[in-house]
Amino acid sequence: MDQHFKEYFHEFSEEYPSGNYHRVLALHEGPNIKWNEVKSLCPDMPRGWWELSCLKREERLEFTEQFWESKMSPFPQFCAFLEKFFKDVDEVGVFLTQKTFEAPFEAQIVYSLAGNLGFFRGLPPLPEEKLVLLKSFFPDCIFPQDYIAFTQIHNGFYKTTDTTGITRVEKLKESYDSFQAFFGENDHLATAKQIPVNPQHLIPFYTSFGMPFFQCFHKDWYPEQEMGNVYCSMNTKTVSDMIDSINDQESGECLSFPNFYNWLKFYLEKVE
Repeated sequence: MDQHFKEYFHEFSEEYPSGNYHRVLALHEGPNIKWNEVKSLCPDMPRGWWELSCLKREERLEFTEQFWESKMSPFPQFCAFLEKFFKDVDEVGVFLTQKTFEAPFEAQIVYSLAGNLGFFRGLPPLPEEKLVLLKSFFPDCIFPQDYIAFTQIHNGFYKTTDTTGITRVEKLKESYDSFQAFFGENDHLATAKQIPVNPQHLIPFYTSFGMPFFQCFHKDWYPEQEMGNVYCSMNTKTVSDMIDSINDQESGECLSFPNFYNWLKFYLEKVE
């Protein structure tokens, strides 16, 4: 198990002043908490996650990989990548965490990579009835189906100790408004090739931790009949050049992606 994983999920105390939480319940380690107790502590906790926590480690890994594949099955290229990703996962932990004494508990699934190569944290999936939020926030957009499929796995997803990461759907409009606040009347965006980009047509779904860098759906770019996504730096007010084919993206020279799952593959690479 990744050492940083162990350090991050630690309760604050005099003996451990660098702890990140007031209380940590590692359900997969067998604290013998019944489902009704878990639900009362964290109403958003999916029952399937509690059932997952009761399984042996090998079964948790197998069932979790199968669950990802079931949701992403329309995208076989990504499912092929998942097999490689899960080979590097040595633990799937199910946690209830409480930041402070008065804070609500939050449910998280944590994917620890072997060899101290980091970990990922995912929040509970978005209930299907809340998908209407996307339409209410952005009525002129049809969001990519692979992105919507991923929200059914995790609605909010983070690399290691990052607290921004992939934005929860409920916070997407707030993130968009904060992004637009970077721009004054005379500000503009452009790609490295000096192609102008309307910032109002960018919807940031990922924010880099502590830095004004974003990955955004681009409402003017449909490389595969669905919105592609581009990298945007507020330091330079530039956007990554849009690409003509997936081969350009795979060269590693561009941070524009013709679909969400190709960006997600990039994000899930090992933390070296």
